[in-house]
Amino acid sequence: MARFLDLFGLRRRQASRVAIRLMVDVQVAGTDHFIGFFTQDLSVSGFCLQGQTSDVVERIRTPNRGVPMRVRLPALRGAVEFEAKLQWEWEEEDQILTGWTFTRISGEARKAIHAYVEDHPEDVLKDPSEA
Repeated sequence: MARFLDLFGLRRRQASRVAIRLMVDVQVAGTDHFIGFFTQDLSVSGFCLQGQTSDVVERIRTPNRGVPMRVRLPALRGAVEFEAKLQWEWEEEDQILTGWTFTRISGEARKAIHAYVEDHPEDVLKDPSEA
């Protein structure tokens, strides 16, 4: 049954996600430049970023590949580098929201995210399918 739900996008969340605002530096495709976004939420499988315009998202989009990024996680010292793939985007008034799935992330960073989610149950966001 789970596979059937995945095929039609009905089972969207596979991990608990927590509301958190972190600055994420996202590399502009084909350059050494980065653009800053803020997270809206974070889980061990991915995150949601908030940006200002869809034009900015176009500058970082790389079809079928992970996009290099870096962030400072609360539980770790220093910046964590990883890659993530764009899964969805949604324009809302004067900003754009984008959903990303990790394609390359260290085990240490994944453990830190898991620990942060576990330590902040008050900030865990409920999946609309659970309502």
